[in-house]
Amino acid sequence: MLDTLISIGDTLKEIRETKGFHLQEVAEKTTINYTSLSRIETGKRLPTKPQVQILASFYKYSEQELIKQLISDKIIYEVQNEDFGLEGFILS
Repeated sequence: MLDTLISIGDTLKEIRETKGFHLQEVAEKTTINYTSLSRIETGKRLPTKPQVQILASFYKYSEQELIKQLISDKIIYEVQNEDFGLEGFILS
C-alpha cells in the first residue's frame, strides 16, 4: 500500500520539473537552502509549513493541496513504525 502513496517530496519534484526549473534556480529564487530542497525532494526530510507556503507561491500551485499532503506525510511518518499503525489507513 505504501508503495503507491506519493510523498510531498515527489510532488514538489514533479511540479518543479514540469515548470522547467532546476533545483539550484529554485534555491536562488526562494529563501530555501539547496541542500534542504534536495533532501525534501528525495524524501530524506519533510518540509516545514513555511517552506511549503513559499514553494506553493513560487510554483503558483495550490497551497492547500500541498499542506494537506504535508499533513498526510507527517501522520504516516509518525505511525509507520508502530505495530498495525498503517493498517488504519487501509479501507476494506
